[in-house]
Amino acid sequence: MKAERPNILLINIDQLRPDFMGCYGFPANTTPYMDRMAEGGVTCNGMYCASPMCTPSRYSLLSGVFPSVHGALTNSKGPRAGVESLIGQISRQGYHTVCFGKLHHEPPDAPFGFDEVYLHDGTFRNRRPYSVYSRWLVEQGVDEDDLAYPVEIDDDPERRRLRDRVHWGRCRLDDDYTESTFLARFAVQHFERLQTRQPVLCYASFLAPHSPYCPPAPYDRAFAPAAMPLPPRESEQELDGKHSWLRRHRDERYLGVLPEKTIRDVRAQYAGLLNHADLRIGEVIAAFRARFGADSLIVITADHGDLLGEHHLFEKALMYEASVRVPCIFNWPGHLPARRRHDGLLQQVDLLPTIMGLAGLTIPAGLDGRNRAEEIMGKSPAQGAAVVFSENYETPYGDYIAMARSATHKLIYYRQKSGGAPFYEFYDLQKDPGELVNIASGAAATPAYRELAAALEQWMANNRAPVT
Repeated sequence: MKAERPNILLINIDQLRPDFMGCYGFPANTTPYMDRMAEGGVTCNGMYCASPMCTPSRYSLLSGVFPSVHGALTNSKGPRAGVESLIGQISRQGYHTVCFGKLHHEPPDAPFGFDEVYLHDGTFRNRRPYSVYSRWLVEQGVDEDDLAYPVEIDDDPERRRLRDRVHWGRCRLDDDYTESTFLARFAVQHFERLQTRQPVLCYASFLAPHSPYCPPAPYDRAFAPAAMPLPPRESEQELDGKHSWLRRHRDERYLGVLPEKTIRDVRAQYAGLLNHADLRIGEVIAAFRARFGADSLIVITADHGDLLGEHHLFEKALMYEASVRVPCIFNWPGHLPARRRHDGLLQQVDLLPTIMGLAGLTIPAGLDGRNRAEEIMGKSPAQGAAVVFSENYETPYGDYIAMARSATHKLIYYRQKSGGAPFYEFYDLQKDPGELVNIASGAAATPAYRELAAALEQWMANNRAPVT
C-alpha cells in the first residue's frame, strides 16, 4: 500500500449506540453532521467493543489488545506496566498527537502516549482536579453538579422516584456551559494556535450522549417521545430462562418494570443529547479540515453502547447488541469510496491498526487487532472476522462475562461470583434479534453452539482470561 500521512481526527463518543444515528437507520434526524461523513465515506455495520465498560474499552481502543491482555479490567484500574500505547507508536513515527476530552484512564492524568492531553472525564468529583472543563466552570461561577439533574426533577413524581437511577429532562445549564459545547470550542481554538510541521492525530473524545440524559434547551424538546421506538424487553416467562440477576437488577435498581412512557421519555432525551453533540462534532470536523486540510482522515466511533430500556435496563455492562455494538465511520476524500458499507464483523481493537495501515505506518506485532485498511479501501472483500469477542469484569451480574458472536449467533458466558458451574446464554440472532429467548439449554449439541463454544474457549485461553 502506498504510504500516506494524512492528518487524522479520531472522534470517540461515549455510550453511543449506532441505531440512534440516521446513517444506521434511525428514523429521526439525530445526526446530520455525522451522517454526512457516512455519506462521503465507509460505514461499518458490525463493529463490536472490546468491553461494554468505559476504562477497559478505551484502553483496548488505544492499545489494540483486549482487557485481559492490557490489564485495565475495571473503571478504577490502570493497565499493566509495559503495555504498549499505539498512540505512542504513532507519535514515534512522526505524528504530533493531541487528546481533547475523555480518556477515563487510571491514573487520570496518565497520557498513554499522547503528546498533549486536555482532559475532561465527566463529573466524577475525584477527576475534577484534572479537568480543563471543571476548572473553566469554576472560573465562570457555574456549579458542575447542575449537569447531573434536570430542571424538572422536583416537579415530576416519576423523576423523583428514579432520581438516583435514571436522570432525564432539560439540563440545568445553558448550552454555552455544557460539556459538548466547551470541548468543541476548546478544540477549535487549539487547532487555530497549534503550530507544527508534523502530521497531526487529534483524539476528540465527547461525553454525550452518556447519561445523565439531560440535553440543554431546545434539544430537550427536539424529538417527540411518542415517536421513539420501544425497545425489546423480556416477558416474565422469558426472564425465567435467563440468569436470575437480570430480574433482580431490574427490581433493585429500577424498582420494577418501567412504564413505556418513561422509556420513551428517556429515549427522546438521549436523542436530543446526541443531536446536540452531533452539532458540536460537526464544528470540530469543519475546523480540523479548515486548519489541516480538506483531505484529512476522519474516523468516528464509540466506546460502547447503551441499553436504553432494552432488557429492562439502562447503561451498558452486558453482552447484548445495544451494549456492545458501536458505530464506526471512515471518511477520507480522494482515498476512500463514498457511500460504502462494510457488513463484516469487526472488533474495536482493529481500529487503531487500521488507521495506522491507512496512514502507511508500521504496525507492531502481537496485537489482538487486525489491520483492515484493504477492506475499508475496497481493495479486498469486506469479510471481517468470523467471530468477534467482548469481555467485562465490572458487573453486578457475575465477576466475569464474555461473548463470542458470529454473523448469525451469539454465545454469552457468565462466571458465577459464588463459584460453581458457569451460566450460558445462546441466541439465534436471525430468529431472535432482540435476544429475548435464551436457547442455550436446548442448543448445546448444534453446530452453531459448538462452533462458538470452541472459539470462545480458545480465545479465553489465548488471552489467559478470565484474569484471577
